[in-house]
Amino acid sequence: MAGRFELTFFLCYKLNSEIYGKKGPKIMKKALVCGAGGFIGSHLVRRLKQEGYWARGVDLKYPEFSPTAADEFLVLDLREEKNCQTAVRDPEERPFDEVYQLAADMGGMGFIHAAECEIMRNSALINIHMIHSSAAAGIKRYFFSSSACVYRDMERWPGESPGRFKPQDRRSEGRRHDRSLG
Repeated sequence: MAGRFELTFFLCYKLNSEIYGKKGPKIMKKALVCGAGGFIGSHLVRRLKQEGYWARGVDLKYPEFSPTAADEFLVLDLREEKNCQTAVRDPEERPFDEVYQLAADMGGMGFIHAAECEIMRNSALINIHMIHSSAAAGIKRYFFSSSACVYRDMERWPGESPGRFKPQDRRSEGRRHDRSLG
């Protein structure tokens, strides 16, 4: 009889400590993924969910190739500051634990070369508004993803330090600029 009681007590204690922790209820971490409609963003949301996060995805569009794994998905244009403020506002009025900023103006190579200035402007607006809105909301962890296209052929600008390379195009130059904002 004592063995059953001890086992029952242990299982109740174990379950209780998993739910409440040693110092009270455990709080699920919350993450905001901007650009969650894209390939990398949608996979990041899925990974965060597997790790036990509550995740909000934000993008101009839903993921095209699979349903979103996000607990909540907002279709917002992050070029608008008010939409960035909406994105970082948590329904429980508690700041997100982490923000992953992957959102950028994208398209195929034809679009990128035809609209370089527009892409640079749009990406800069997204990044400036997201950084500002996240800081104002009290978010402590902010991840900014740059671009795979930032540097090309290891070609250096004249007079640049050994670690700095010439951007591939205006979009890449804009992403390089955006990295300096953080």
